[in-house]
Amino acid sequence: MIQSGRRGRYHWLVSETALPSLGEATVRFHPGARLCITAYDSGPIQPWPEEEGLGWTTRGSVMMSPPLAGGLHIPQDDYDEWYLLNEPPRPDWRPEIFVNYSGFSLVPVDDPTSDRLGLEYLVPIQERFWAQIEQIDPASYIAIGDQDVVVSKHREFIDHIRDNK
Repeated sequence: MIQSGRRGRYHWLVSETALPSLGEATVRFHPGARLCITAYDSGPIQPWPEEEGLGWTTRGSVMMSPPLAGGLHIPQDDYDEWYLLNEPPRPDWRPEIFVNYSGFSLVPVDDPTSDRLGLEYLVPIQERFWAQIEQIDPASYIAIGDQDVVVSKHREFIDHIRDNK
């Protein structure tokens, strides 16, 4: 099941099942952007020498892609978190990692269309998430975890992900 909504300038969706087209669609809909991996398999990631040769770098604890272009391989595992930025982040950037919170979702806890009983603990997490999104102002955010979470200023990216699940 996929649920979606909008908050301010951002469209979002949450899928209970894996979204296999995320990597390809991310590159396709964000040409020239920098993909910043803030979590890979729940923790930090460093580029392999081969990836460094392709332009992958690190900024603090964040692995950053070269400008996105077709054919670029994106390292992907479980419990990954990505931000798509038009400009590289500051070297001291240390965002809070949300994908590691059990059951992380953007579906409001009081949503009458889903069984959200017992998930009240997510309310302050969601508030911190949206505050961080407003501060960082990414083009898109992706979390691959208990559920896949996609947030974007680009409605067509969200629609593509939903239609190609």
